[in-house]
Amino acid sequence: MAWFLYLGGAAFLVALVSAMLVATSARRYEVVLLSGLALAAVAGAYGLYRLTAGSAYPYDPNEPNCDCHIVWGRGSWLTLVLGLNLVAWLLGATAGWLGRQALSRHMSRGAPGL
Repeated sequence: MAWFLYLGGAAFLVALVSAMLVATSARRYEVVLLSGLALAAVAGAYGLYRLTAGSAYPYDPNEPNCDCHIVWGRGSWLTLVLGLNLVAWLLGATAGWLGRQALSRHMSRGAPGL
C-alpha cells in the first residue's frame, strides 16, 4: 500500500477527483494544477527538513552512523518520490479536467445515457 502513496497513485486519484469536481473552466483547472505544485513544495520542504535538521542520522560521511553508503542517496529518493507524485498530479488533474469537459459536452447535447 505504501508504494501506491510513494509512486503517485494517491496523488493521481486526488487530482482526478478534485479536477472533476472543481475544474469547470480553464482558470479553475489552473488552480487545481497550482495547488498540486503548492503541495509538492510543502512536501519538498518537509522532506528537506527531515533529511537535514530533523534526521536522526547525519548526512556527514565522517560521522560513524551516517547512511551515506546508499548508492542513490537520501536526496535522490526525495527527488524521485516528489517527481513521480508531481507528474501523477498533473496527469490526474488533466484527465479529470478533460473528463469533465467531455461530460459537460455530452450533457449539453441532450444525449441519452450516463
